[in-house]
Amino acid sequence: MKVAAVTTEHVVLPMDRPIRWARGVIATLGIVLVTVRREDGATGENLILTLNDRRTTVLREMVDSLADVLVGH
Repeated sequence: MKVAAVTTEHVVLPMDRPIRWARGVIATLGIVLVTVRREDGATGENLILTLNDRRTTVLREMVDSLADVLVGH
């Protein structure tokens, strides 16, 4: 079966209680939700997680740019 679509969604999840550590505070999680759909309707899902939503946009753009390569294969 061939890949029909790859979609991404950027979500920012605030922490209930920020985590303090030697390098600072983790107050949010940046998440890229990735869904791959095949022509027969089967789907696969995964996520990419970043601390404090740093560089999440760049990671999403990387996945989106690779989606063009996957669709149809």
